[in-house]
Amino acid sequence: MRFPKHYLVYIAKITIICIVALLLYKKLSTIDEENIDTVVDLLSVRKNYSLLFLVLLLTLINWFLEALKWKRLISIIEVVSLKKSLQAVLAGIVGGMVTPARIGDFFSRILFLNSGNKTSGLVASLIGGWAQLVITIVFGFFALSLEITFNSNRFIDFLLVFSINLLGVCAVVLFFFPELIFKLPDFIIIKKMKQKLNYLKECNKLILLHVLTISFARYVIFVIQFFILISIFELNIPFITIFTGIALTFISTAFLSYFLPIELGTRELFALSYFENYTDNLTAVLTSVFLLWVCNIAIPGLFGLVVFLRLKFNGK
Repeated sequence: MRFPKHYLVYIAKITIICIVALLLYKKLSTIDEENIDTVVDLLSVRKNYSLLFLVLLLTLINWFLEALKWKRLISIIEVVSLKKSLQAVLAGIVGGMVTPARIGDFFSRILFLNSGNKTSGLVASLIGGWAQLVITIVFGFFALSLEITFNSNRFIDFLLVFSINLLGVCAVVLFFFPELIFKLPDFIIIKKMKQKLNYLKECNKLILLHVLTISFARYVIFVIQFFILISIFELNIPFITIFTGIALTFISTAFLSYFLPIELGTRELFALSYFENYTDNLTAVLTSVFLLWVCNIAIPGLFGLVVFLRLKFNGK
């Protein structure tokens, strides 16, 4: 008896979730209660309130930039206000939280577009997501190259570093030349699909550069936020180590998000696995990663939920 293919996909996803949950549990079981008390005490210190407020302020800037990016991409097909763009982005957070690879993010955003522009709007949203992924890949590969270079001097490892960085360059090239998709044979992408992707022909390189620059700025904000959170817990970890750890965590999470319905848990697992080599206070690392998720996903997601409810109420 043969199982339907979608059953096998579900089984694979459940298996991955169980493995991640088990590994995360093993990591959490090594946390000392004394470290938990230290983290709680540091969070309650009044001077750290200003740092937490700064992290929240950076969150506002972060999602403002994302709204600006989506507005820029959509401007080719439809003029939307910055307010409407921000509403679409917030609604997208909710959709992305409950779907693998955050695919719900893209479909949620096009609810704010006219019916005739939804297909092009979906392509535009995908390009915006691809831009953020390209930045994640480039810096993730760079961080991986640093790890290999600092911990090995074998020729084969340097060859691996070259190959990794070459893949990063390829990711950037593919982003700036999305029209290459039209070079594919019709048996890969049928003609009707190509007609729906006409947006790619209208998206010039200046817009793509603008979008990639905004994506880079958002990535920098994520790194700064994590560095601030780590500094609250007085962990004496060099900035380059923090950058490497967060870059590897981001790219690992981005890869697994294509298989898991949620990212919460996988991000913590990768962060703990890396930073356990540099500190014994894993509670501080776990709290920093969790607060980063709360500030950038959970809190904006609550506002996005309100936007969703208003959409349903208005019957849009």
